[in-house]
Amino acid sequence: GGTAVIGARMTEWLSRHVELPKTLRLRSPVKITGGHLAWYAGGDISFRGQVTVAGGAQLSLDAVKQPQRLAVQKLTIDDGARHARMTFQFAKDNFDLSFNGELTQQMVDKVFLSFPMKGGSLRGDIQVRASLAKPFRFSARGELSGSHLLIPLRREQALLEKFSIQASGASVQVQSADLRWGKSHLEMSGKITSADDVLRLDGDVTGDQLDWEELQRAFSMERKQRQPAYAGGVSFPVVEGTIRFKADRFTVQGYNLSPLEIKAAISPSVISAEIVRSLVCGVSTTGRFAIAGEEIALDLQLSAKNAPLEPTTVCATSGKSDIKGTYTLEAQVAGRGDREHLLPSLKGRFEISARDGEFVGAAAVDATFDYLNGTGDFKVAFPDLDKETLPYRLVRVKGKIDGETVVGEEIVVQSSWLDVSGQAKIDLARKQVEGKGIIAVLKPVDEVINRIPLIGSIFGASFLGIPVRVAGPLERPQVSYLSPEAVGAELLNMPAKIFGIPMEAFRLFTPKGDAGGTTISK
Repeated sequence: GGTAVIGARMTEWLSRHVELPKTLRLRSPVKITGGHLAWYAGGDISFRGQVTVAGGAQLSLDAVKQPQRLAVQKLTIDDGARHARMTFQFAKDNFDLSFNGELTQQMVDKVFLSFPMKGGSLRGDIQVRASLAKPFRFSARGELSGSHLLIPLRREQALLEKFSIQASGASVQVQSADLRWGKSHLEMSGKITSADDVLRLDGDVTGDQLDWEELQRAFSMERKQRQPAYAGGVSFPVVEGTIRFKADRFTVQGYNLSPLEIKAAISPSVISAEIVRSLVCGVSTTGRFAIAGEEIALDLQLSAKNAPLEPTTVCATSGKSDIKGTYTLEAQVAGRGDREHLLPSLKGRFEISARDGEFVGAAAVDATFDYLNGTGDFKVAFPDLDKETLPYRLVRVKGKIDGETVVGEEIVVQSSWLDVSGQAKIDLARKQVEGKGIIAVLKPVDEVINRIPLIGSIFGASFLGIPVRVAGPLERPQVSYLSPEAVGAELLNMPAKIFGIPMEAFRLFTPKGDAGGTTISK
């Protein structure tokens, strides 16, 4: 019995030795009335008594700390207008917690140094009990609601703006929970049930904006975490169930998925999800993915129909390409591997077509026209995309995805006075391109070529095909003429196959060589 006053240093020292959680450490000075404090040789500490904190709120405290047990058997707080009663016990693998009454920010500030509230409150009547050893057991009863509670994450804090839960037996119904974290706002609801050593989830999560890298930083756990002595032997239950997730914007590796809707199934060995709805750079993306340990498997379908092309090209190329028009896309891609090997594993097919637009800026097209204008071989001026645009009627690309390589097996550009057909391979990892094509100029040969051989007159009504090679860095590839021998039958037949230009009306152009001049062949 008796009365004692404890200052700041003693309060801090006592809190450390009792191993009180930081959120329950008291302000000072602490006045103890009618208290009983016992300290035993084995390290056990117990306290029972009445406490007045910093000359304000009244507390009744009954607590025991042992090497394998921490128990706050009673903690009541009364500031004259409101009161709250709490109990807390962590003994080996058993956890018990109860709360009754109302706790406000004003009460908290009078008592604790850093209780996790920010202008909020906590009210209700709830009891929770869990056995963390195998088999896992959980039971709860009552209801609890609150607002403006701080939740510590790995390196920052989230604010639980408001929540309301009801518990009965082995299940907890989260009626609502609004979480604000960084720039993100999440709304959650659902049910958590304990049965057969498993925690089952069935919930809905909606958000305005989320960043995958930020989520990883916030929720990834340290490989080694210090546990209090009384928490030894703790095992966490298996979690399984279904989460339905919606976000107005989800950012991953610099790309925005706006919006994103996923239905995920969680099991002990794998998380599998169906992408119900997603837009990536304006492209509708659906399909499935699964995460099992370090391995990721995905099977995605991408599509767009009569969509504006310019926003998509600017988004997909970080603003380095700008093509206007209206496009349609169908694509499929699948792969499996860990984070390092997923991209190299990708396989798929795609077809994209665009109509009634213009090239405003495209590195390979611009470089090709600059090269042809610089040779002096032609009377016509090819478009300079630094000064003008190239209108087109149709652009179509059919091809495949092979790891980090995109292969355009059939590339078609149709405009008013020239058509382009070709093939190309783009190495996305090395940012290199290798391609070849034929530029069909839809004008009589003698109106196109500056230095035409004498026999050219008999081909006056023919169309000219200029074979070119494009290779090098994606941002500024090198362009050269392609010899007839390197053209190949497949490329040579493309103008006839795609544009319907009769073979007899089509003439192939290439420089004659060191002697100058040109060669025009059938």
